[in-house]
Amino acid sequence: MKHSLRCLLPLAVFLLCPAQIVCDGQSEATCSANDETCASPNTNDTTSMPPTNLYQDTADMLNVAMHTYGYACLQDMAQKHQDSFKADADSLASILINNMTSISSKVLVSFARSNMDAIKKLNSTKPDELSLECSVSIHHLWDETQSHWEEGRVSVAIDTEDERKELVYGIAVDNLRKRIIVSFRGSETTEDWIRNSGINFETLPNPHYDANASDQPRKIALHTGFHDYLLKKRYLSKRQRKYDLIKHELSIVIPDYPDYDLYVTGHSLGGALSSIFAFYIASENDMGIKHPVTLINFAAPLVGDKKWQSAFQEIEKDGKVRHLRVSVLEDLVPTQPQSPASPLQLFMKYKHTGTNLKLNANSTFELIDSYTLKKTGPTKDTKWFWECLPWHTLGMYDFRLDDVAEDLKTKQLSDLW
Repeated sequence: MKHSLRCLLPLAVFLLCPAQIVCDGQSEATCSANDETCASPNTNDTTSMPPTNLYQDTADMLNVAMHTYGYACLQDMAQKHQDSFKADADSLASILINNMTSISSKVLVSFARSNMDAIKKLNSTKPDELSLECSVSIHHLWDETQSHWEEGRVSVAIDTEDERKELVYGIAVDNLRKRIIVSFRGSETTEDWIRNSGINFETLPNPHYDANASDQPRKIALHTGFHDYLLKKRYLSKRQRKYDLIKHELSIVIPDYPDYDLYVTGHSLGGALSSIFAFYIASENDMGIKHPVTLINFAAPLVGDKKWQSAFQEIEKDGKVRHLRVSVLEDLVPTQPQSPASPLQLFMKYKHTGTNLKLNANSTFELIDSYTLKKTGPTKDTKWFWECLPWHTLGMYDFRLDDVAEDLKTKQLSDLW
């Protein structure tokens, strides 16, 4: 990049080349002039882009979401148990101390593999510290078949406000497919789950509203918890809204890659945040974003009301965004919430957006128009709270997606709109 390299997540198994990475701008990594890994990419490269399809596009985004978990989990473990890990001084400092510093993917993978025994021991003695998603993602770092990914650069954005440590988002630049990718992590901390439970509606202006368009709602209503996470300014805090922080980062990155497409992804809570973010960023008129913004998210809960759905549908019709919402048949989370808890909002219902790629148990899938859905709640196949976790994991989504790979390879993302 023309400015100093900024940071975040790795692009892994399905990406055929390393990615340059950017991140939250609270600090920067300065690259030496002779460091080839810090060199700006050649955005005028005429090398033909490898062909893609619906499976490849979806799998790429799933792996971005998966490795968002992996690096954050690895860093958190290493910071809590520094004496248990071995590493050279440079990589140890990068991983343990400088949360916002860009480090090479090769160092990260090497650190994960060389400390495999320590991670396994900690997992056996302190099992509560390593969530199922963390376990799946760290095992992905151990996979020897990921060697093609090791030459990229990677770091992570950590929100340390009030001494909480939670990965919020990352921005990656994929020079192979000419994409800028914003990724949101799913529920991992107590704070995350508190936000998830705030199921009442927050009413706010529609950023895409056009007074000359009679079918555009003036206001929309969003899930209070998801709204607050991304769009609410914290009281007595000097920090910007998360949305404004990410928007600022994109305003720095986009001019360097004017012909790159913008993709947004996330899983679970990250899926909800990615839906809201994609809608708002696609409504911006002064950022030089190449439209449409492509949103591919996984296990996303419902985030808004009927007016939100109508506004999202209009922005899709305008060609500013396209949304592929991936769900697993048995997963409860994409069916929740149904209605707000407040008696004053009793008759307001949550609605989904985009095209739903539903991954079924029998190696089949369905493509469903969310705007025609009359029922968004649980079905006879949905697993309930006490048994739903295995069906909600990134590992299950990865498994089901691979199960229908050959059929999805015959389709293109553009065919859905």
